[in-house]
Amino acid sequence: MTNFQFKYYSKTLFVFPLLGLFFIRAFDGFTRLILHIYANEEVLWNGFDNLSEPLWIVVLWLVHLAITFLVGMVLMTLSENNRKVSISFASIMTLHSVFNWLRLVRSDDGQVMLPMSLEQAWDSDLIPFLIYVLIGIAGCTLSYQLSKANSTALIINSKSTR
Repeated sequence: MTNFQFKYYSKTLFVFPLLGLFFIRAFDGFTRLILHIYANEEVLWNGFDNLSEPLWIVVLWLVHLAITFLVGMVLMTLSENNRKVSISFASIMTLHSVFNWLRLVRSDDGQVMLPMSLEQAWDSDLIPFLIYVLIGIAGCTLSYQLSKANSTALIINSKSTR
């Protein structure tokens, strides 16, 4: 692998998706702070089960979908509609969410307590994290599909003008 290929692939597969993840995390934190001020929630930072109003959870998920979609579109623009960037971005977001969930549910003795019922799954934030991951993957997929459709339309328009 040449030096140029290494730089291109490292930038495309690691640097851009990591920057996208950091942007999403920063904006997610900003959204939580705004909701903390607006909704007057005392414990908003420790998980979804502490929110008293389910509407705030939906707002967080919609913001996550919108930001994931927008960041995915920026990544598609930077990488010239590269499918690998979208897969890498979704994978990094998924691994980050799984790591956060595992860190959140660790008990005092260091073992992970697996939920046995839907209520326990919600209280341990397993279901919200899974929905969060699915929304992130949906945002990546939507941005890739829209970018692909846009590039296809540009190719068709360029052929028709010749």
